[in-house]
Amino acid sequence: MVRVILTSWRAFLKPRTLRVYPKESAPPFVTKLSFPRLLVVCGFFILSACGGGGSESSIVEPPEAGSARSTENPATREELSEFACPGGIHFGADNLEPAMYLERHAERLTYSLSSGAVSIAYRFNAGSNHVIFHSGHLGYVNESLINQLLDAGFTVTLFNMPLIGENIGPWDSHDDMSSLCPFVEPVIRYLNDYGPAHMIGISGGGWTTVLAAAMDDRIQKSFPVSGSLPYDLREPEDFGDFEQRELNRFADYREIYALANDQVAIQNRFDSCCFAGKGLMTIEIPGWRAVVDETHREHIISEFAIDLIMRELRNGNLP
Repeated sequence: MVRVILTSWRAFLKPRTLRVYPKESAPPFVTKLSFPRLLVVCGFFILSACGGGGSESSIVEPPEAGSARSTENPATREELSEFACPGGIHFGADNLEPAMYLERHAERLTYSLSSGAVSIAYRFNAGSNHVIFHSGHLGYVNESLINQLLDAGFTVTLFNMPLIGENIGPWDSHDDMSSLCPFVEPVIRYLNDYGPAHMIGISGGGWTTVLAAAMDDRIQKSFPVSGSLPYDLREPEDFGDFEQRELNRFADYREIYALANDQVAIQNRFDSCCFAGKGLMTIEIPGWRAVVDETHREHIISEFAIDLIMRELRNGNLP
């Protein structure tokens, strides 16, 4: 366990991926990496996102997909939206105020969610085309990717998972939750305000990218990185946390992937945390692609992946 935590620590502290601020000056969106807090973050992520468990109540059998659909009766966006957020999502942001983040002028968006939770996002306005970047459980910003997107003229908006960073809610952990809506509601409400967007996510943010792109066709191109795998392609006893299992209860992940408009899923072959391997390459879905990144051994969006994402965006939708 100590070895795993130290490996994750080195991945988090990699300069090209994570900016570490002095405690007194760290922006609120970024996890402040004191050593005790780092251990908490790594421990939470390893035990929850990477196969969670350890208590007597932990799942001991892989959850079965709730879908026995045939090719003639596939999952639909409407069914998934009703499963995740019964009644729909019809609002935008509650509040918008100017802010400084990453030494840039930004807008701080506040979303008061139907669950009683609050989600905070930061938006950098650089053009008419939008990219959502979702950091998931990690609470960090890949500055290389963000800067390249901004320099290319994309407006970029940063989101975190529930209970990460400034986000608060009426739960102690994701496993206390009973709905998928708090994970995706802020993203859908952003689309309600600003219209179509591309989406990129790492880890739990990759999972959120899969869900949002499947629910809402206003997500144009999407790039989930190390965010999910169908359960039959996972390591034994890698059941994931609540949201991973709950989405699988609706349908096998292949059916979820098939609902996206134009998705390139990136799997880190030697990922130090989650979803390592080449399993995604065995999946064949029209309009959906998988790429295996063999250039590193960390739980990150690598320079290889950044180059791939930027090429895809430039080829399809230059601002």
